Amino acid sequence: MTPLRPVLPLLLLPGLALADPAISTVTSGTLSGPPNNWLGEEPHFAMVGTVNGYDFNVYLSDMTRAMGVTKFEGKREYKEDRNGLRYRDVEFTLEAIIEGVDKEIDLEFKSHDFNASTLPGDFTLQSRAYPEGNVATMEVEFEWDTGGKSVDEEVDGWDGLFTFALNTGDEMSNGALRGGKVGGFVNATNGNDRLSISFTVPVTKVDVDD
Repeated sequence: MTPLRPVLPLLLLPGLALADPAISTVTSGTLSGPPNNWLGEEPHFAMVGTVNGYDFNVYLSDMTRAMGVTKFEGKREYKEDRNGLRYRDVEFTLEAIIEGVDKEIDLEFKSHDFNASTLPGDFTLQSRAYPEGNVATMEVEFEWDTGGKSVDEEVDGWDGLFTFALNTGDEMSNGALRGGKVGGFVNATNGNDRLSISFTVPVTKVDVDD
């Protein structure tokens, strides 16, 4: 597999066109279309679809060799109350140089308590904050500056399914997990937008709120 060059080439998956010249593709592997399942435990990121009219066609299959990636980190958030410790948030950030432009993509998933369900497990996406049961919310955020134009979007209200496929780490004295990896698959819609996402991300941070 050939590593990415510092300035990443524009490569489109079949059937996808760019809605804005500031959007481009970064790839380090072969993907014939949107992912239709989780792509496994090795750190990777695949995101194909549209958000607010912006087209995304991103596939990084080998994070250990991908030049141009400056950050790929996950975080868990817990809430401690009288009923114990709730695992209510998992998020991650990708920062990469794409077509010579620094771009950032952030994804965040929230639930009342992911640990209240058996993991790996499926969570229905909807818009209510911190929902109870096998339900979650998803927020997609991205930003960059290029050609005198600033892009800064934050989009929630997604419908669909989030498969929380991987959640590993070392258990701390309070029951929270530290380190390890999180991974999953998303098939989601939001109005006319549709996204297919597969990810496995090293976890570098943990927050516990009381």
